Amino acid sequence: MNFRTPIFIQAGLGKNAQPIEELCARWNLYGETLNILTDGELQKIVVYLPCSGKIQNLSHFKNLEINFIKDTLSGRFWLFWTLQRRINNLNPGRVTLIAGDLYISPLIARFLKFFFKKRVNIQVQFHGATYKNHARGFRARLKFWLMKDAVSSSNSIRIVSSFQQHEIQSRFKINSKKFIVSPIPISLAKIATTRTPHQGLSLLILGRLHPERGIGEILELIEMLVRGKVECTLNIVGDGPLKQLFEPHVNHNSGPTKVILHGQKNEMEVRGFLAKSDLLISFAPDEGYGLALREAVLSGVHVLARRNSGTGDVLSAFPGRIDLIESTSEAFEFVKQFKPVDEDLGGLAEVRKAQELSDAKNIEALVMSWIRT
Repeated sequence: MNFRTPIFIQAGLGKNAQPIEELCARWNLYGETLNILTDGELQKIVVYLPCSGKIQNLSHFKNLEINFIKDTLSGRFWLFWTLQRRINNLNPGRVTLIAGDLYISPLIARFLKFFFKKRVNIQVQFHGATYKNHARGFRARLKFWLMKDAVSSSNSIRIVSSFQQHEIQSRFKINSKKFIVSPIPISLAKIATTRTPHQGLSLLILGRLHPERGIGEILELIEMLVRGKVECTLNIVGDGPLKQLFEPHVNHNSGPTKVILHGQKNEMEVRGFLAKSDLLISFAPDEGYGLALREAVLSGVHVLARRNSGTGDVLSAFPGRIDLIESTSEAFEFVKQFKPVDEDLGGLAEVRKAQELSDAKNIEALVMSWIRT
């Protein structure tokens, strides 16, 4: 059987870009499924990644053919030219170009589709709620136009939760697009399978420190905890433009409420923080899938999150392991009364197994969306 060749293209690294090693680890899982579904006819996913410095050695990802491009304008022209030649040389030459971003990669894919017509399918991917950004200014309008063009020119749209379909359709005024619901698989490297003993209540804030994560509410909660003299340690793991807002709290740790700013950490380091945390707190107003929340639950960490469509899905998937709140005052009262309990390791193992089976099913559906002719 002749399959479409999946080619993943990421033309540039944005400020929120996932580390290349973690991205390739996920795509290597997709490549393993590709090999199985095509009975070895397609053994690797072709990947084009930007590089602005020293090229990493990624040869251990056996299910990927990794190509690096310069993270420059000339690098993107080279990518277009290389893909054009590659598609020409393929037999039968049908490909699915999977855009790793919502701006430049879909534009390159669209030009290739113009030349090759039905030989090229395009899939764009929405991992979060970036389409709901209402920022003003020329740059924001340009990004919105590019995103709208990406959606209109695609053959399919990969989303991580079903409620995103309505949001995208209403935002971009589209009706007849093929949506593929395929959440990002849980990274096993992040899942803590054993708990680390620690003293006192350990709270965790995990993720990029920018306005879309409800940073204002987190700061308000910290002030409440300090004024209320709640005995706890709040570990903040992440980086971003609002990092400096936490520094005054870090510098005044004489009371029972300790605030520690750790910065950005890799997957294994995040696993260590999950292993010694009792409660993960999230005030994000919107969640596409709630990946960090799910990783926390699977690590035996209770979750406290703002109520929205995404966190409602997490609650449905993991009842009893997450509580939803509407305000900082409600969160403060919850933290004051929260008492960690010993995790039922047998029950947690069952939850992890169910998640693995769900991930495998979603990966298979996603890969099939690429290779169907």
